[in-house]
Amino acid sequence: MLLSLVTLVAVAFLSLATVQVRNSWGDRFNEEARANARLALMIAIGELQRDVGLDQRVTSSSALGSPSGGRQKHWTAVYRTTRRSGAPFLTRDDLNGGLRDSRAEESGWHKPLNYLVSGNEGSRRTKSTIPFGPGAVGRNNGVLVVGKGSTNGDPEDQVFVPKVGVYKDQELKGGYGFWVGDLGVKANITVPNPHDSDRAPEKFLPLLGGVGPEAAGVESEAGTRIRFDEPTKTRIASNLTVDLAHSKGEEWRRSGFHDVTIHSQGVLANVRDGGLQRNLTVFLNRNTDLEPLRYDGRILSPGLSARSDTFVIRGYGESVANGKVKARAWCEAVVQRVPEPVRPDEAGLNPKEGGGLPDFGRRFRVKSFRWLNRNEV
Repeated sequence: MLLSLVTLVAVAFLSLATVQVRNSWGDRFNEEARANARLALMIAIGELQRDVGLDQRVTSSSALGSPSGGRQKHWTAVYRTTRRSGAPFLTRDDLNGGLRDSRAEESGWHKPLNYLVSGNEGSRRTKSTIPFGPGAVGRNNGVLVVGKGSTNGDPEDQVFVPKVGVYKDQELKGGYGFWVGDLGVKANITVPNPHDSDRAPEKFLPLLGGVGPEAAGVESEAGTRIRFDEPTKTRIASNLTVDLAHSKGEEWRRSGFHDVTIHSQGVLANVRDGGLQRNLTVFLNRNTDLEPLRYDGRILSPGLSARSDTFVIRGYGESVANGKVKARAWCEAVVQRVPEPVRPDEAGLNPKEGGGLPDFGRRFRVKSFRWLNRNEV
């Protein structure tokens, strides 16, 4: 009897130890997957800084000009606004009409510099070749980063990106993928209504760096239109807050995942010559001088309004053992380009020229970060 009891206890402890070992292996795989997702996020921010940090760069959706099927419509493409030498395409020519357009003199001026997805980063891309275009990746050979958990399930709204392997001693140990979404092409939920009865000049300040129309005119697939009053707009902290602000908020938000946001803002920069610009909107709506814009305690410029370019990044990571995927992880971050240059000049307003170092333009900063569950992707 005693021997049977001892045997039973031994088996119980052995089973417990086996469960703990399995849990520890599962935790290790989950941590590896999360580490690869964070790696994807860091690489994406580096790509943004290098390709979009300069004032003379613009971005757009990959659907622009090529809306045909079989393509990823929601990748972000980066374009130059200058010639390869850095000289502007448009120059003064008073003797021949006032302006001279030299785009026809440079081949490939209309082609993107890059598509901001995994597989196109770093040394994988050359000056003349982008490894992955919007038509090269889909359900059969890509990683899903935007799917039914984020949208209403429309296949046109799904986003797939290439998966890049992570190796140790030439053995596949995991993988990562990332997608950079341009929030500047979306309508902003929180843009103040200029026709509101409140005429306080301060309420127009958010309009200075805002890009895109008010989102109240966006209609969901079910025909839902939502118009938020001004107090509600100030309380919307994230896109998910829309679910709480209206009874049909979740359906409207999912349907407009690629159409609406609360973050569509941009630095008021001169995309032709570089440098910050002034905005006179507030001066036209008040009788007194506008207070100088301050950043980190420093005055950037009297009457200047500079807001940030904003992007959403989704990172994917996985852990692999013996050729099988053991764990997956997804994360999401919102990043903004701020007026502060990576290498500021003496005035602190614009990037420093020369010095033999690359010009990365203005700094990107992470505004928010969160982990996504599988059903949120």
